[in-house]
Amino acid sequence: MGRGAIVLTLLMVGSNAIWAQLANGSFEELGAYQFPVGWVWFASDRDAAIVRVTTDAADGRFALYMEARKPVTVGVNRTYKAGKEGEVVPDIGAMLPIKKGALVFRFKVLKATTDNVRVYAIPMKTDNLEGGATRFAYIVPHQFAGDGKWHTGVLAFDFSDKPEVRAVQIGLRINEGGQPAPAAVIFDDFRYAERAGWHLRLRDVRIEEGLRAGEHGYLAVQLENTGDIPAPVTAQLQAPKGFEVKPSDIPQSVAPNGTATLWWSVRGVRRNGTKFVVQWRVHPQVDERVEHVCVAQLRLTSFGFANALLFAGQPHTLRLVLRNDGDAVADSVQVALTLNGLTLQSGAGRQKLPVVPPGERQLVWQVRPQRPQVVDATVRLTSRQMATTAVARAIVSQPINDRDRQTLTVTTERLRLLLPRNPFGYGVFAVEVHDGTAWRRMALSPQLLLVGYQTLRRQGVMRSIFADKAQRLDNGGLVFPFRWADPFDNGQWQGEVRFEPDGVGIKVVWRLQADRPQYLLGVHGPTLFVGDHAFGTRKDMALLPGVYWLLADERVDDARYSDPPHHLHIVPHPYKLTQPLMVIAHDGVFVGLMWDALQGWMDGEGQGAETGLCPQPIFVVPNTVAAQDNHLLGLMVPNVPKWIKENALWGQTPLRLGANNPLQMTAWIIGGKGGILDAYDAYFAKFPLPPVPQRPYDDAETFRRSKHGMRSERYGKLLAWLQVLERSAIDDAKTQRADGSWGFALDRGWTLEMLRKFAPHRSLDEYGKEGDTTVGTCTFQLRRAVALLRYARVTGSTRAAELGLKAIRFIDATFVRPEGAQTWEVPLHCPDVLAAANAVHAYLEAWRLTGDAYWLRRAVDWAKTGLPFIYLWNPPDRPTMMRYASIPVFGTSFFAAAPWFGTPVQWNGLDYAYALLNLSAALRLSPIAPSQSPDFWRHIAEGITVCAIQQQAAVNHPNGNYPDSVALTYRYAPNDKGILDPFGIVRNLWLLRNEHDDAGDYATVAVNTQPPIRVTSDGIVERAEWHDGTLNLGLRAPEGVTETQTVVAGVTAPRQVFADEHPVAFRYDARRKWVVLTLRHAKPTVTVRVVGVTPTVYERLGVVWERPVWEFNTDSDPDDWTPIHDLAPFEVANGILHTRSVGADPYMHSPPIRVAATQSRTLVLRLRVQVPLNAQPIGQVFWTRDDDPQWSESKSVKFPLPIDGQWHELRVDLSGSPEWRGTITQLRLDPGSGAGIVVELDFVRLE
Repeated sequence: MGRGAIVLTLLMVGSNAIWAQLANGSFEELGAYQFPVGWVWFASDRDAAIVRVTTDAADGRFALYMEARKPVTVGVNRTYKAGKEGEVVPDIGAMLPIKKGALVFRFKVLKATTDNVRVYAIPMKTDNLEGGATRFAYIVPHQFAGDGKWHTGVLAFDFSDKPEVRAVQIGLRINEGGQPAPAAVIFDDFRYAERAGWHLRLRDVRIEEGLRAGEHGYLAVQLENTGDIPAPVTAQLQAPKGFEVKPSDIPQSVAPNGTATLWWSVRGVRRNGTKFVVQWRVHPQVDERVEHVCVAQLRLTSFGFANALLFAGQPHTLRLVLRNDGDAVADSVQVALTLNGLTLQSGAGRQKLPVVPPGERQLVWQVRPQRPQVVDATVRLTSRQMATTAVARAIVSQPINDRDRQTLTVTTERLRLLLPRNPFGYGVFAVEVHDGTAWRRMALSPQLLLVGYQTLRRQGVMRSIFADKAQRLDNGGLVFPFRWADPFDNGQWQGEVRFEPDGVGIKVVWRLQADRPQYLLGVHGPTLFVGDHAFGTRKDMALLPGVYWLLADERVDDARYSDPPHHLHIVPHPYKLTQPLMVIAHDGVFVGLMWDALQGWMDGEGQGAETGLCPQPIFVVPNTVAAQDNHLLGLMVPNVPKWIKENALWGQTPLRLGANNPLQMTAWIIGGKGGILDAYDAYFAKFPLPPVPQRPYDDAETFRRSKHGMRSERYGKLLAWLQVLERSAIDDAKTQRADGSWGFALDRGWTLEMLRKFAPHRSLDEYGKEGDTTVGTCTFQLRRAVALLRYARVTGSTRAAELGLKAIRFIDATFVRPEGAQTWEVPLHCPDVLAAANAVHAYLEAWRLTGDAYWLRRAVDWAKTGLPFIYLWNPPDRPTMMRYASIPVFGTSFFAAAPWFGTPVQWNGLDYAYALLNLSAALRLSPIAPSQSPDFWRHIAEGITVCAIQQQAAVNHPNGNYPDSVALTYRYAPNDKGILDPFGIVRNLWLLRNEHDDAGDYATVAVNTQPPIRVTSDGIVERAEWHDGTLNLGLRAPEGVTETQTVVAGVTAPRQVFADEHPVAFRYDARRKWVVLTLRHAKPTVTVRVVGVTPTVYERLGVVWERPVWEFNTDSDPDDWTPIHDLAPFEVANGILHTRSVGADPYMHSPPIRVAATQSRTLVLRLRVQVPLNAQPIGQVFWTRDDDPQWSESKSVKFPLPIDGQWHELRVDLSGSPEWRGTITQLRLDPGSGAGIVVELDFVRLE
């Protein structure tokens, strides 16, 4: 018996596991092609993969060898036959027919450098396709690579609460999860156990530096318990002689699926080869050990001048940044500096660094140029680890001064360029913006253009372009012609650069050509080094629409919202930009560039980015490329993807420029007073909104495909809508904090599962700190601030108004960027268009409640925050699905799962469009004069909606669904076959066709009384006046609607109500101080008199039933019960509540209650039901508690329903459930499953 069997036996005994033999889990039985029976392999590139049996086995004759020679996916599964989506496949093959248990296996890691070798327990549905739950994963520790040892893995899994899961697939994988890389591994002895026990998998070993890097630090070992019971922690650290080691933080245990980090303080100089050994108890009676060898990893991070432009006679900083990325000190680094055209002012030209500890080391010199010219500095670094040379070049200019007679200017009201005369010509310029008081210098540029090309010998040449002379234009602009002869091939180059005042910006036009073919690496221009010699790397905000929206402390290279490589977009694919604009704001002033994205920069008919369209943006904020104290904004040609790779500044594939075939570009430098969003005034002045996309079919066809009528289904549902709104407001008031905000709370279910799957290396605080807040948090899912303000607007509740206004004032004083609306998968502070939409709704509700125009102006401001997410252009090779498409967030789901750059998610845009339609309607009613008209916002909303219809047409789903997302960059296609219900499309289309047909809200008219009487109707309130105790209303029914519902709130009980002078029935809710009217319309407009009413105050926020008894004794009053899902509207007459199921999953909610579970143990129902043959007569009652407000299967009890069609009194014992405890806050009643169930309720009560 081999050693592997001994280990497995010890594990079995120690954990009391119950074993089941997994057929051929040891790969001993071979079939065709000498491959193990019951197993099958696949690879994305079979030529780069090896999967075979090997005699290097832990036990027995054979084991399974897997290798990925490249970063390709290689996998092994148990054999099975996959079905089609939704098809029931009777046979599960060799998969596990068990939903809960553990896999125990052996592995030997031959080669691995990342977390890309994994074992999965994969949930499989009845169609033998993956689904119904997320995978459980065991990540094979790459730290064991090359140790020649067999190790044991344990993976507990539990799908027992996932009804869609039927079987479990065992998946062995390389590069399906984790960071792709080559790897090789051997697996053996797979077994199944009913119980896993505990198992501490090695997750990470690292050293974190202390106060003295390289001499004092903390060795951290992260362990994950992949078992199913808590794991005790036993571990020790062995260090070389002379080191002082002390345990710093060693936890006692690790919970199942939990992780823990063990810390030891380590003192002593760590040099190359210093070795530490960690040993820990991996599972009962079995120890594991891993070595950590320290190494120095020295690299030159940057060498250059701190500024993009130098000035003659002034001192400047020259910086070298050296970084040791390892955890050992690097010894004896020699540094030698050589200057050309510069005088050394401070710092040693030659120096020796005895040691370079881990981390960053800077060397700084002060140099002074004497005259305008091109200067350079060269540094040579040598050590045992490296030998490298770096050169820094810079242009030295005369100081730029508008009082110098030789300085030329181009000026607009807000913006001016200053171009000094230098001995080498014109080309250097400064950009200044007027802040209302004085000119502020915002940016510098060291040359007209920077041209890179290859000589005949394929040598690269970089040439800064200057002009010997300038020509003044009649409009105040300047033309700078230039030419030069190439010294290598004597080619003649020529061109010009123009700067012209053009409205609020300065137009920049350049042209370049050569008299013989050339191979171009790139032409940069215009380029702005924002903040250079001014405010440096500071900023208020920076914007590259579709890609970056940076706050003051954010950078292009940080990874707050996306893991590498998806975090960096300094030279992005042009199709990732939603608008051709980039802007930076600092201290109340902005500067930026804009351009026509569709301009052809090379002669010829272009259809897209690969054919000479779309200038290439450069956005480096701050300027990390040159490590300078500025921000780089620029444009260049050629572009990504044909000639240049993303994030590269020069072409990897030279562009062949034909003889006398010109390159050209037009752009505008913009600037002004305000922030980044104020740049849109300049943008829209030059580039008005593009046309609404072409509809693929008419509106009638859209409704037909979407399975909806041409009018919304809002009618007859006002009261049910109001009851749901009330519950939301009550619940949200409970969680509102004293300052008016709500705190972020991570979803500990699906979101946490996905984070563990895609971002195990991230802390939960990186996703979002518990209790932190954003505008999206405070308006989450159109609730919280929105719900409180809306409830106050409709009902007049003074308590809701108090809380809602406190919330909107907090929002108004705190937030500047839309964030936090999609935290089920996106980091909390990631820029988010859905948060912009929700904020617009909140501000509109504040305006509707108070009538204060301030809130409407701020709603416009927040509408502008959504603009950067909306595509306002499209190239010819993207004719549909792009213009007015919406990027959801400037980040990535779960940091690594799905980057959204260049990938629109149109349901987000549809929600934003819905908010804009409401804003447009509000602006038509308001006297404020915003910078954009109501039609401006309506146009955008229509464009977004039609873009969604184009996406709907692209997938042609039988139910009118549209895709969750669309690929626009390297692919051009929907990313799925249509998984989203088209309601968002038709909701907007209804509103576009009729501004009163709002499927999500009902308009309220506030009568001029004290306090205001509030009239809300699903009809149109054309008149509302109160005089001497009578409220006079004019109610118009929309075309085709014969019955309307109206709620008159904030009144005493009326004596009588007349419709067209005929008395009509009404219901007065004394609890809420409102009247409910249901009116038949024999003609479109009905005149209503509500007699005997006076305005009154409604102070409460909803009604909580302290006595849980509902007898339905008042006609038309369902005692606050509400049909929530798949139930027809309630009818109450003669003491009976009537309804029927209209779908597969009917259920209703009780009103809010407060009942002690110890005092009420039984649900009592008197009911009569009629159940059709295809429905299930099993009732179910759910409940929520004060301490657990979410609905869940665990907080429910099922009971049989009588099917004889007679009246029955049912008594359902709730006390038998362990979850029936504490304070019960609401009930949910499910009257069976299936459509066509007729339900009659006489009473409901808790006893």
